[in-house]
Amino acid sequence: MREVKNPGGATKTWLAPFTPGYNAMLLYDTPTCVPRDDGETMHKLYDGNAASDPAGWTFISWNEISEGSYIVPLTRYGDLYTNTLADIISTGR
Repeated sequence: MREVKNPGGATKTWLAPFTPGYNAMLLYDTPTCVPRDDGETMHKLYDGNAASDPAGWTFISWNEISEGSYIVPLTRYGDLYTNTLADIISTGR
């Protein structure tokens, strides 16, 4: 685990974020959208952040429907994203 410091010099825990995608058009009516790409976005963000040697991970977000970043099983995607998360956890990729 790589040591991370606050600007004041205090050591802090680095928790790397990742998400299935994001759609600000749903909440803020802006053109910002990171496509889900059937789980590939999750894999790419995990792989990229894994290189930073984090102490842990934060998933953005389990059920944030208004931002389009949810993975909770719903009719639209079924269990694709919960299965993708399980795959990432079990294989590290």
